[in-house]
Amino acid sequence: MAPANNTPIFSLERRGYWILLGIGALCLLMMLPAYPELEPAWRRGEYMVLVAVSLFVLVGIGFVWFGIHQWWDYRKLGPSPLHLDPHPGQAGGQIGGEIRTGLPWRDDRGQFELKLVCLQRSGRSNENSANTERMVWQHSLSPFGEPYLRGSRLRFCFDVPSHLPSTTPQGELDGRTHRHYWRLLLDGHIDGKVLSRSWEVPVIQGDGRCTNPPPAHHQRTERAQRAVQAQQSANRQIRVQPHAEGLQLHSGAGRNVAMSSGLLILGGLFGGGGAWILFDHSGSGWTVILEYLMGGIFGSVGLFAIGSALWLLGRSLRVNIVQRQVSTQRRWLGIPIGPPQYGELRRASQLHLSSSMRSGQGSDTVELMTLALRDNGREVRLAEGIMGREVGEALERQIVEMLRLR
Repeated sequence: MAPANNTPIFSLERRGYWILLGIGALCLLMMLPAYPELEPAWRRGEYMVLVAVSLFVLVGIGFVWFGIHQWWDYRKLGPSPLHLDPHPGQAGGQIGGEIRTGLPWRDDRGQFELKLVCLQRSGRSNENSANTERMVWQHSLSPFGEPYLRGSRLRFCFDVPSHLPSTTPQGELDGRTHRHYWRLLLDGHIDGKVLSRSWEVPVIQGDGRCTNPPPAHHQRTERAQRAVQAQQSANRQIRVQPHAEGLQLHSGAGRNVAMSSGLLILGGLFGGGGAWILFDHSGSGWTVILEYLMGGIFGSVGLFAIGSALWLLGRSLRVNIVQRQVSTQRRWLGIPIGPPQYGELRRASQLHLSSSMRSGQGSDTVELMTLALRDNGREVRLAEGIMGREVGEALERQIVEMLRLR
């Protein structure tokens, strides 16, 4: 068993505001030589110059504002060190510990959400390309808060599956660099004061467990509440109707409005920008070719985003299960699309939950889940567009219980 370690892990916000302030100042300083040229560019009708400079200035101001806000938040609420137990965390065991804050604790005025995320960062090793982040696994819980010294502490304990990777150094694999790392994210408030922190957590393979976990009654209550919340969310998202010989599932149209709205806004911005570039014709010579190229790229991205949003909003899936025989029909705006699919649901092990789409990046990723039936090498979808893995797992448990599968 790995023991607890008194060495604290400080939050990423400890120095993060300096990065934001530096990027903002750099954006503003880079545009200094361009400021005297704005009025002549306006007179000549070179509006692209004005747009580019304005974007840089707005981005710089935004970074500076966020940096100042993060600095003030950090100074006001304190460093909030994390003490892991066990240290390091154990993939195949538990990741737990406590977060200490300088704010006094009151049971009726404290509410927090703690999320543990495993991420994979990838990038080309032979070129200066941007890194990409992919979420491998995540789990959320409500920590146990209590008074501690002059402030408070939040105790938590996550059970971590053994198949998940440990924290790895930068490595090279098939021309790409891959690194797995773990991040702990805290959001909530104490007595009206918002507290938002994040930490990078070292993790190794092992079976170590917490020596000072939250009280058993808190863990039971927290798991029961999460199960109820997930089931309620599943009932709102996917309509399940039992009947004498089985049940019906309906993944209705008009769900996932937030994601679809984001895609529509993104598509409108890119599509509008592409159309404006194509029809502006303010350049000459080689700049005309560049305008057509950029306009085509922006317009294509915009059309793709708008098409994806309309597909998400209009799609629906109706599933009928009669005496373990499954039939499905997909529709878009009520119009049948493609032939029906059929399968036989005999065992609970045939159900498979997977991520079909993700929005956001890294630790801010939101998953859209799909629940499918695997039958003789074929995959038949039973429900789709489920927002969140815990909700998908609740729906899967509900189907198993209602059909009495084993």
